[in-house]
Formats: sequence, structure tokens, C-alpha cells
Amino acid sequence: MNKIISLVKKDWKNSLNDKMTIFVLFFPIIISIVVRIFLPSFENASIKIFIDTSVPNNKVVMLENYFEIEKLENYNSLENKVNSYGDNLGVIFSENSLKLVLTGSESPHIINVVKSVLNYVNQDKSLNYEIESLGIRRSVISDVLNTGVLILIVGMVGFSMGFTIVEDKESKMFSAMGVSPIILSDYLISKIITVLIQSALFALIAQLILIGLNFNLFSFFIIFISGSMMGIFLGFVIGIFSDNQNAAIAVSKVTIFICCMLPMISFLVPEQFQKLFYVIPGYWVMKVFSISILNIEGNLILTLFIALIIHLLFIIALTPKMKKTFKIGRL
Repeated sequence: MNKIISLVKKDWKNSLNDKMTIFVLFFPIIISIVVRIFLPSFENASIKIFIDTSVPNNKVVMLENYFEIEKLENYNSLENKVNSYGDNLGVIFSENSLKLVLTGSESPHIINVVKSVLNYVNQDKSLNYEIESLGIRRSVISDVLNTGVLILIVGMVGFSMGFTIVEDKESKMFSAMGVSPIILSDYLISKIITVLIQSALFALIAQLILIGLNFNLFSFFIIFISGSMMGIFLGFVIGIFSDNQNAAIAVSKVTIFICCMLPMISFLVPEQFQKLFYVIPGYWVMKVFSISILNIEGNLILTLFIALIIHLLFIIALTPKMKKTFKIGRL
């Protein structure tokens, strides 16, 4: 245990002395401050509704109480506008009532809000409502941004670990460890502990900057655990397959595409093709994110468990390569 603690202390000391590592660790904090400054603008964004000339003026006046309205000359113009804007819907007046025009890709939350308003406006009623607050004012946008910053932090810390391993290679530190009491498992555990401590510290700082003490501890824990596992895996991949800093940058680009970009692309792929992404560890992290933050249907705990198991299996699969590359001794 003393050997692991010594290695963790060494990693912390090296992190504080290396300018690039300091930038990597503090960059997400800077992003958090920027997001915090502009978050009110994001949260106050209004829903935009396109209408055509069929909508009576009295209905237009009522709609303007709830939405940003843009009036168009005809239905074709309205249809083109709706197709070109993701979450902006169209409204027409047909059969003595307001009808909703949408593409089907809009947020279900926005659709429900607009439908509720149209139902009241069709009855020539005003929609009076009260919001009973528990003291926490949140939006989907803020949750997505907060989670994005959190994943960015644990990912950056993981990449930092990978570059630290590469530095150990270049400094011939593994040769020195080969004749010391330190074994491979000591080295690997120290790296994992360092990543977890740094990720937890900077993630908490970021959350405090973004939303103060009013963050959901359970969601934070879920995202932190799944994101940290992905960061640790990516760090090991970079460290194992890179012999120098230039190679580490090249490997980073490949791993980012496979483990981060492909899972994001999976959101655009039909359900029947989702199985093609099951073998990508980052896919399950994105699933955890989508279930816990975007409220997409799914079993959160089971998805988190699958994410942890897949990352663990990939790390175990890398063990023979680790032994050959690091040459520190038995595992």
C-alpha cells in the first residue's frame, strides 16, 4: 500500500509541475465558468412557432403570450420553415381549430407544452398556471451542459493519465521500476486512484461553479462512475500503444473517434442498427447519459452495470500488452 501511495504522490507532484497537465486539468474549469455565465441565456430561450395567414388575429394575440411567433405568407413557406428548424413547430387554422405542424423529431417535452397551450387557445381560454418550486430551478439544457462538462473533466483526466504513462516510458522509469519492489498492479492501481481523485475533485469544483450545492448527488455519481471508467480505459490505451508524445496525440485522435464520436453517431441510427455499437465501451456511457439526463427509456442501473463490465473486460484484454510494454514485473 505504501508503494501505491508513493506513486500517487509522484503523479500529483508531476501534474502540478507539468504545464500541459495543468492546462488539461483546469481547462474544464474554465469551460464551467463560461457555461455558468451564458447558462441563463440558454435557459431563457423561447419556443418559436411559425404560423400562416389562416390563423385568426385573435388567436395570434393569444399565442404571442406564450411563444415567439413568426407569421408566414402561406402553408408551403411554413412547411419549409418547420423542416429547417429542429424544435420549432408550425401552427395552422383548419376546421375551426388550431392544428400543430411538426416533423416528428422535436422534443416530446416541447410538443406537450405547445399542445397544452393550443388546447386552451382553441377554447378561447387563458392558460393560468402555477409552478410549485422546491427551490431548485433546472432545465434540460442546463442538465445536458452540466453533464457534458462532467464527462469532459473525467475524459481529460483520463487522457492526462495516458500522457503521463508515455512520459514514464520516455524517461526510462519502467527500467528503474523493473529492479524495484514495485509490481505492475501497484503501478496500475496508483494510476486509477490518481484519475479518480483528480476527477472527483475537479468535477465537484465544476458542479459547484455551475449549479452550487443544488445538484443531484445520485446523477452526479452515476455519470462520474461511468465517465471515469471510460477515461481510465482511454488513458491506458494511449499509454500502452504510444511510445512518444507525438504517437500519443495520434492514438488520442483514433480513440476519441471510436470511443466518443461513434457513440454520439449512434443517436442518429435507427433502433434496429443499435446492436452494431454494443461492443464500443463509450456507447454504454452515452446510454447512461441519455437515460439519466435526457429521460430516454431504459434501465439505468443495468446500463451502468453493462458499461462497467465492458470497460473492465477491455482493460483485462489489454493486460498481456501491459505486461509486455511496461516490463515492471508480475501483475
